Amino acid sequence: MEFYARKLDNKTFDVFEGKQYSAESWTRLRSGRNGVYVAKGRSLPHAVVRAIAAAIQPDLNGQLVTLQ
Repeated sequence: MEFYARKLDNKTFDVFEGKQYSAESWTRLRSGRNGVYVAKGRSLPHAVVRAIAAAIQPDLNGQLVTLQ
């Protein structure tokens, strides 16, 4: 699975399934005290959210994340 992650701020990322922006596959991930969670958009399984969060490099504004 491939996801495109776009940084909004230090704790918030918009994630799109695939290699480009798409309204149907949009999810906003946010980091909080208790870990990473889906703040808005399409719901993803918790294991996928944790894998995406582990693969994201927070210093990049846009990046392609590939999960096995």
